[in-house]
Amino acid sequence: MILTQISVFLENKKGRLAEVTSLIARQGINIRALSLADTADFGIFRLIVNDPGTAERLLKDRGFTVAKNEVVAVEVPDRPGGLAGILATLQGQLADARVRYTPDHPDVKRLERQIEALAARAAAEPAAVATAPNNPAYITVKSQIEATQRELSALQSSANRARSQIYQYESGFTAAPGVEGEYADLTRNRDVLQKQFTDIQAKLREADIARNLESEQKGERFTQIRAPSVPQRPFSPNRLGIILLGMILGGALAVGAAALAESSDPTVRGVRDLASITSLPAIGAVPLMLGKDDVRRQWVRRSSYVLALGAATVFVVASAVFA
Repeated sequence: MILTQISVFLENKKGRLAEVTSLIARQGINIRALSLADTADFGIFRLIVNDPGTAERLLKDRGFTVAKNEVVAVEVPDRPGGLAGILATLQGQLADARVRYTPDHPDVKRLERQIEALAARAAAEPAAVATAPNNPAYITVKSQIEATQRELSALQSSANRARSQIYQYESGFTAAPGVEGEYADLTRNRDVLQKQFTDIQAKLREADIARNLESEQKGERFTQIRAPSVPQRPFSPNRLGIILLGMILGGALAVGAAALAESSDPTVRGVRDLASITSLPAIGAVPLMLGKDDVRRQWVRRSSYVLALGAATVFVVASAVFA
């Protein structure tokens, strides 16, 4: 029968084989057959499992190098010429299949592959019978070694292709800064040229306007007839008027405030105030009697108020006139 075999490339290090087997076991995949061929630095671990597709995907996801191929599974009798007898049987089946089917039929292709695989072993069987007729394991080991060498050659070719691709990627990364610098230079040149183009367009528009004015004779010229005169005093604001208006409004405000304060004052200052708050008649009133000193103090205080107000008015008017 035809089975699917998985070949895993492993480094010859401690724990690598256990890592593969434990990973497969955790996924519930059963190993039905296995073989291992190793050297001093690496080895190839071949497996036949019940779910080869899942096992291949699982190992590749974990970073292992995996190859999958079909192999022929044949039960060989433990006697000299056992493999040759199976090969003769398969050749007979192939001849019969070629009579019944076309050369491209799946059964014909399958028998051809089986015969090719077994022919490689049958070629070495006579020498094995002559030298070690009771040691068929030698032939099996030799075939595994040859298959291992072929797989190693294929893996080395894949590694060389991978190195070539890595070199190409690294070369692209190395050239990237240079390309970026060239792009920056082109961008700067484009900005400079764009600015120059804008300036030239503005100058062209100005030239068109000037030409149209000259051609249509719409230009105007202004001639100065008389030099402007500098005023000796400000035209506005009228400071003296503002000051006088402020004084008048201030005096009116002061009179109004005094009248308001007098009308709202509850103090009884005479017979009239007493009559306004009670119906009882006044028996008599004691007038305010001022002495000479009191009269002099009142006169001095009032005179000082008048002088201060006059001096302030003169100062304000002078400042407004001569400023």
